Amino acid sequence: MPKITFIDVPTKDLNNIVWWLKNNNWEVKYKYDGVDAGIDFDLIIFGQGKYEIRIGWTNYEEGEVQCDLDYADMITLINNKTYKIGKPSSLKEAIVSMYYKSI
Repeated sequence: MPKITFIDVPTKDLNNIVWWLKNNNWEVKYKYDGVDAGIDFDLIIFGQGKYEIRIGWTNYEEGEVQCDLDYADMITLINNKTYKIGKPSSLKEAIVSMYYKSI
């Protein structure tokens, strides 16, 4: 299934998305826990069945949310906002795969 990456997502919006997913039956499959977690870098991967929603952030850029195209509307509805779609930076597969091995 095609993936979509929302970029330049403000931190407040990311926090709302994380809260919503945790409270709507999405399991935290991975949470980055390095010494710089939440300071220089953050990565949270939620799962529900075979689906994943990835949330990434660095101190250099706003956040990113990556999900299957089918879940894009859900992400925008959580904050009732639209987000720019683009190429991932903190959610590049090469970066994510250093920390998390998907199923």
